[in-house]
Amino acid sequence: MDWDQTISEVKELFYQCRFKQVVSMVDMHCQTSSPSLDHYFMMQMRKSMALFEMHRVAESRVVLRDLTQFQQKQSDVYLYATARLAYADQEYEMAERLFKILADRSETVKDYFQAVLGLTNVYYSLKKPQDIDRLIHEMEELEDEFFAWLDAG
Repeated sequence: MDWDQTISEVKELFYQCRFKQVVSMVDMHCQTSSPSLDHYFMMQMRKSMALFEMHRVAESRVVLRDLTQFQQKQSDVYLYATARLAYADQEYEMAERLFKILADRSETVKDYFQAVLGLTNVYYSLKKPQDIDRLIHEMEELEDEFFAWLDAG
């Protein structure tokens, strides 16, 4: 099985807001095949995000908690799953700290964008529009680089 292709298909379904299909596809492929740990993580992360968007927050948190058991405690993927879990648990200060760490450690535009997007969500929940405005400006500066990455795959 070409896991990279499957992950791309799941990501495309997510961007099309076809969240039920994301969950079904992830469940089907993770149950019938044996993904590597990295591929499993990526698939389950998309499933968690889709569940969250479908307002199935409790289920999303279960998936995120499961993911935190598979990664090294200080790896970026562990921190990202933990930050999303803190956000889902409405532990906004913890989520803010973790997303800031990820933004500082990021080496790619994609990773930085994801961390800043997480921070934007936190600031929205904390009702801090001034911080959101600052982050929007940062994200606009990355717009060309981000869309080049998005087009590349």
